[in-house]
Amino acid sequence: MDPRQRKLDAKIRNIAESIQKESDGMFTYSAMAIANIGQPSPLSLTERLKNLPSGMNELYSRQLEALTGAERKLVTLALKRIVWSPTDMGTVEIAEEFKQIYLKDQAETEKEDGIDDYDSRSTNGSVSEEEDIGDAAWPTRNQTPIKSQKHVSWGKSDTIYHLKGAGRDFFKFANKKRTIGLIHKSVRDFFENESAKSAQRDYGIKSVASLLSHDTESGELKLTLPIPCT
Repeated sequence: MDPRQRKLDAKIRNIAESIQKESDGMFTYSAMAIANIGQPSPLSLTERLKNLPSGMNELYSRQLEALTGAERKLVTLALKRIVWSPTDMGTVEIAEEFKQIYLKDQAETEKEDGIDDYDSRSTNGSVSEEEDIGDAAWPTRNQTPIKSQKHVSWGKSDTIYHLKGAGRDFFKFANKKRTIGLIHKSVRDFFENESAKSAQRDYGIKSVASLLSHDTESGELKLTLPIPCT
């Protein structure tokens, strides 16, 4: 056998053994780890194999950390809505809510900077419905991040497009991208685990699920939080 082929086969076996060891038989982990190794990185292959995440929770955490700030905020919002919703979740609903978060963040940023931007607003001070964020609001890992988003507006189709890209390791889409769900049960386990840790840290609550209740009259899901004593 060609020495180069033997070397290649040995490298492939090493990759497979490393992933198999960490995956504990979970195909989802193996698929995501292989895809991750295929991404460009300044680290050598040996370093990346030694640094494989120990289980799905760490893998999902790293995937979130690798996103841009806007992508992370969008994916986290979608995770919250899907995990805590008693019904199927629509992508437009998530995009609409993200719009409100985006506009609020923009208003707070402009207030802090002392900016009064009337050019991008209508006569009553609201953002024009005809404006569209476009891809400019979403600097990806292959693009140079924009320095200012003062004149950037919002569009549902762009938000859904970026939700699909940034959330490819977390979500699956159906009905021509109108509905969204979790790609695997391990995503729910990861999010519930992170939520429980956050609730325990911030409020001394053991489970976020214990704070949720379903209003049979309105059909809404309600979240009740205790107010810490001061």
